[in-house]
Amino acid sequence: MDLPALVLAATVAAMAPSPPRGLDWAWLALALVVGSVLGWYRGRMMHIEVDPQTHALNTRASPAAVMFIIALVAIRYALRALAVGEAHAWHVSVALITDGFLVFALGLLGLQRVEMWLRATRLLAEARGGAGLRTTP
Repeated sequence: MDLPALVLAATVAAMAPSPPRGLDWAWLALALVVGSVLGWYRGRMMHIEVDPQTHALNTRASPAAVMFIIALVAIRYALRALAVGEAHAWHVSVALITDGFLVFALGLLGLQRVEMWLRATRLLAEARGGAGLRTTP
Protein backbone atom coordinates (compact mmCIF):
# COMPACT_ATOMS: atom_id res chain seq x y z
CA MET A 1 0.00 0.00 0.00
CA ASP A 2 1.33 3.45 -0.92
CA LEU A 3 1.90 6.00 1.86
CA PRO A 4 -0.76 8.52 0.70
CA ALA A 5 -3.32 5.68 0.60
CA LEU A 6 -2.33 4.69 4.14
CA VAL A 7 -2.70 8.30 5.35
CA LEU A 8 -6.09 8.52 3.59
CA ALA A 9 -7.25 5.36 5.38
CA ALA A 10 -6.00 6.70 8.74
CA THR A 11 -7.72 10.04 8.12
CA VAL A 12 -11.04 8.40 7.28
CA ALA A 13 -10.75 6.07 10.28
CA ALA A 14 -9.94 8.97 12.62
CA MET A 15 -12.77 11.15 11.31
CA ALA A 16 -15.46 8.43 11.11
CA PRO A 17 -16.41 8.30 14.83
CA SER A 18 -17.09 12.04 15.01
CA PRO A 19 -17.26 13.60 11.54
CA PRO A 20 -16.52 17.31 11.19
CA ARG A 21 -19.48 19.66 11.13
CA GLY A 22 -20.17 23.10 9.77
CA LEU A 23 -17.14 25.40 9.71
CA ASP A 24 -14.83 22.50 10.59
CA TRP A 25 -14.94 21.49 6.90
CA ALA A 26 -13.54 24.89 5.88
CA TRP A 27 -10.60 24.49 8.29
CA LEU A 28 -9.94 20.99 6.98
CA ALA A 29 -10.10 22.25 3.38
CA LEU A 30 -7.56 24.95 4.27
CA ALA A 31 -5.27 22.32 5.84
CA LEU A 32 -5.58 20.20 2.68
CA VAL A 33 -4.74 23.16 0.41
CA VAL A 34 -1.72 24.22 2.49
CA GLY A 35 -0.47 20.62 2.67
CA SER A 36 -0.96 20.20 -1.07
CA VAL A 37 0.97 23.37 -1.94
CA LEU A 38 3.84 22.40 0.35
CA GLY A 39 3.76 18.84 -1.01
CA TRP A 40 4.05 20.12 -4.57
CA TYR A 41 7.11 22.20 -3.64
CA ARG A 42 8.66 19.29 -1.74
CA GLY A 43 8.14 17.07 -4.78
CA ARG A 44 9.90 19.68 -6.95
CA MET A 45 12.92 19.48 -4.63
CA MET A 46 13.36 15.74 -5.22
CA HIS A 47 16.03 14.71 -7.72
CA ILE A 48 14.79 12.29 -10.42
CA GLU A 49 17.16 10.53 -12.81
CA VAL A 50 16.48 8.20 -15.75
CA ASP A 51 19.12 5.62 -16.64
CA PRO A 52 19.71 5.92 -20.43
CA GLN A 53 20.21 2.16 -20.97
CA THR A 54 17.58 0.59 -18.72
CA HIS A 55 15.20 3.57 -18.41
CA ALA A 56 15.06 2.87 -14.67
CA LEU A 57 13.93 5.80 -12.59
CA ASN A 58 15.96 6.77 -9.53
CA THR A 59 15.02 9.41 -6.97
CA ARG A 60 16.87 10.97 -4.12
CA ALA A 61 16.11 13.81 -1.80
CA SER A 62 18.09 16.97 -2.26
CA PRO A 63 19.56 18.58 0.87
CA ALA A 64 16.86 21.25 0.55
CA ALA A 65 14.13 18.58 0.53
CA VAL A 66 15.55 16.97 3.67
CA MET A 67 15.77 20.32 5.46
CA PHE A 68 12.24 21.14 4.30
CA ILE A 69 10.78 18.01 5.89
CA ILE A 70 12.78 18.54 9.11
CA ALA A 71 11.42 22.09 9.32
CA LEU A 72 7.86 20.85 8.74
CA VAL A 73 8.18 18.25 11.50
CA ALA A 74 9.54 20.88 13.92
CA ILE A 75 6.75 23.32 13.03
CA ARG A 76 4.14 20.59 13.39
CA TYR A 77 5.51 19.61 16.79
CA ALA A 78 5.41 23.20 18.05
CA LEU A 79 1.97 23.92 16.57
CA ARG A 80 0.49 20.71 17.93
CA ALA A 81 1.69 21.46 21.47
CA LEU A 82 0.35 25.02 21.22
CA ALA A 83 -2.95 24.07 19.58
CA VAL A 84 -3.78 21.20 21.94
CA GLY A 85 -2.87 23.35 24.94
CA GLU A 86 -5.03 26.24 23.75
CA ALA A 87 -7.87 24.27 22.14
CA HIS A 88 -10.31 25.03 24.95
CA ALA A 89 -9.51 28.76 24.92
CA TRP A 90 -9.86 28.90 21.13
CA HIS A 91 -13.13 26.91 21.26
CA VAL A 92 -11.67 24.29 18.93
CA SER A 93 -11.92 20.56 19.52
CA VAL A 94 -8.77 18.52 19.86
CA ALA A 95 -10.33 16.14 17.29
CA LEU A 96 -10.42 18.97 14.72
CA ILE A 97 -6.75 19.75 15.38
CA THR A 98 -5.81 16.10 14.95
CA ASP A 99 -7.97 15.80 11.83
CA GLY A 100 -6.36 18.96 10.45
CA PHE A 101 -2.87 17.52 10.83
CA LEU A 102 -3.96 14.29 9.13
CA VAL A 103 -5.58 16.17 6.21
CA PHE A 104 -2.46 18.36 5.93
CA ALA A 105 -0.28 15.22 5.74
CA LEU A 106 -2.61 13.74 3.13
CA GLY A 107 -2.21 16.82 0.91
CA LEU A 108 1.53 16.97 1.49
CA LEU A 109 2.22 13.33 0.63
CA GLY A 110 -0.36 13.08 -2.12
CA LEU A 111 0.70 16.12 -4.14
CA GLN A 112 4.39 15.37 -3.63
CA ARG A 113 3.79 12.01 -5.31
CA VAL A 114 1.67 13.54 -8.08
CA GLU A 115 4.34 16.14 -8.91
CA MET A 116 7.07 13.52 -8.96
CA TRP A 117 4.98 11.15 -11.09
CA LEU A 118 4.28 13.86 -13.66
CA ARG A 119 7.95 14.83 -13.88
CA ALA A 120 9.16 11.22 -13.97
CA THR A 121 6.68 10.38 -16.73
CA ARG A 122 7.95 13.29 -18.82
CA LEU A 123 11.61 12.37 -18.22
CA LEU A 124 10.95 8.73 -19.09
CA ALA A 125 9.20 9.70 -22.33
CA GLU A 126 12.18 11.92 -23.25
CA ALA A 127 14.63 9.12 -22.46
CA ARG A 128 12.71 6.61 -24.58
CA GLY A 129 12.76 9.14 -27.38
CA GLY A 130 16.55 8.93 -27.45
CA ALA A 131 17.37 12.12 -25.57
CA GLY A 132 19.92 10.34 -23.31
CA LEU A 133 20.44 10.75 -19.57
CA ARG A 134 17.89 13.12 -18.06
CA THR A 135 17.87 14.46 -14.54
CA THR A 136 15.97 17.04 -12.64
CA PRO A 137 16.87 18.79 -9.42
